[in-house]
This record gives sequence, structure tokens and C-alpha cells, in this order.
Amino acid sequence: MKFRLIAFVFPGFLSVCALSAAERSGKVYDFPVYKNNPPGRQLSGAYAPTDTPPMTPEETQRKFKVPPGFEVRLFASEPEVVNPVAMTWDERGRLWVLELYEYPKGAPKEHFYTNGTRPCPGAPHIYLSFPKRFVPERKKFSDYKEMGVSDAVFLSSRDGVNWDRTFLEAWVRPGRDDRNWTQRSNMPAWGIIQLDPAEFSMYITEHYEWPDHRLRRITVRRHGFASVHAGAAGGEFTTRPVTFTGKNLILNYATSAAGAIQVEVLNERGDLIQGRALADMPPLFGDELDAVVNWKSGADLSSLIGKPVRFRFVLKDADLFALRTGAP
Repeated sequence: MKFRLIAFVFPGFLSVCALSAAERSGKVYDFPVYKNNPPGRQLSGAYAPTDTPPMTPEETQRKFKVPPGFEVRLFASEPEVVNPVAMTWDERGRLWVLELYEYPKGAPKEHFYTNGTRPCPGAPHIYLSFPKRFVPERKKFSDYKEMGVSDAVFLSSRDGVNWDRTFLEAWVRPGRDDRNWTQRSNMPAWGIIQLDPAEFSMYITEHYEWPDHRLRRITVRRHGFASVHAGAAGGEFTTRPVTFTGKNLILNYATSAAGAIQVEVLNERGDLIQGRALADMPPLFGDELDAVVNWKSGADLSSLIGKPVRFRFVLKDADLFALRTGAP
């Protein structure tokens, strides 16, 4: 999935520089300029696109009506931004704009609104995004005035440009509350807060356009936004080569009473490193956030620092939420 996140940095909210059309037209951009051509599937009926020609950015700017003492300044337009679908401010005063300009093969074309994008707590090189998914053609209750139902989905990225949507299922479902099965509810708010050492808190809207429209707190285990899962039949996977740092391999995992996780260490070519085979590791079972992997020869992997390695995991009725290297 191709998104692009752009950060605009302002000294303050009111000191926004205006860009004239002449300045934009002669500019050389250091990023690819994407075109919405051909356009994607268009809706019909009440959601059909308008035939009215789009206004220029300058014309749009003049249409705004603001209170005395306020003004609207243009700071970005096409091609600086293409197909912007959401934006948000961060704690450093930067405005992040989410662009949607390409869908990958195999991913359904769906309506996403807002994005709730944040660097992952404790792993800021990974971006997490929680768009609200809107399904406009569905209606759960015939006596409700508006069409549409909504839930929330999950995406991740390592560069803010290329987004991974491995998990096509809903991340948050509407649930048993009838008022969450009406249009535009279940929208994640921006932010991930750690109120407890073992879990993250997030907020999501409920009961859109009802008298009790509100925010609800939801919780997720620390770094448990998604997992590699294996059922009772078992499963395995091998990581890409990574340059080892730290001292130990530390897992965030959960198993059933009969389940287990084992891991062995391979070199870059996939050859087994002596003493780190599956047979050298007692099965790991339980539910832990920071479990240090132990082999018969111990947990210390300091001899691998600076070397490219792979980890091969074998799971049975288990979930692996996160892994890291370092000290416990």
C-alpha cells in the first residue's frame, strides 16, 4: 500500500508562510509527483462524485469565512500534496498529511477516514496507523436516517511512504452496541498512552450523531497491536537477516497451556549457529512481555554483536507479538 506522510514544520500556529502559484510552478521537488490517473472505482447514487470543476487553491482560499483577526494562508497544494485524506499535528508542532495515491494488488479498495498515525512507543522507527474504515453501501437498521457502517483497521510502515496492510481484518469491531452500527462511529483518536507498564491505552469514538456521542478508552497489551499466530497444528517462520546488537533475545508472547514457542539462531546464509538450535532450547510457554530466550548454553548472545543473523521461530497454539534484542 502506497501512502506518503509529509511533515510541515511551523514556528507557531499563526506564522504560516504563503506560497504563491508562481513559486509553486517553478519548484523542483525531491519526491515523485503522483497523479490520480486513472481514478479509482467511483460510487453512484448519493455518493456519486460531483461534476463541478474543482476550484484552484487560491479560489478555495478566498471562499473561507473566518472571525475578525483570523486569516487563511495557503502553505501547500498540488503537487506538494496529492490526494490528501487526513492530517494531524504532533507534539513538536509539525503537521503530518496522509496521502493516498496507490493501492497494492490484493488489497481491497476501501474508504479510510482519519489515520491516527503515531510512531510506535519504544520503537519510533515504526509508524502505526489506525484508519476508520467506512462502508457506505451498508445499513444495519432500516429506520436509521443515514447509510453506512464503520470500524477501524491497522497498518504499519517503516518509512511513512510504503504501508503494510498484512491484516485485512478489522482491528476494532463495532461490537454489540447498536449505536456503533450506525454511520461513522468507531474512529480511533490520535495518540497511544501508556497508563500501565503492561498495556497501552487508546481512545475511539462511539455513537456518532447520537446525543451521547463520546470517546471510549480501549487497551492493548504493550506492543501487542498484532501478532504472528499459530494454531494447534503449529507453524514457523524465519526472519530476514538483522545485525545483532545487545546481549539477549527478548520476546513478547502468549501461549495456551499446551502451546509453546522455540527459536533457533542462524547465520546470514541460513546455517545453524552451534548451541542455538531448537533442540538446545526448552519450549517457552506462558504469557510474558519481556521473556529472555534461554538455550542450554545460556541466554548470552554477545558473541553475535555486529553480525548478521536470522531467527527461526516454531510456534504451537501461540502468539508472538514483538521481539527485540538488548538487555531485559
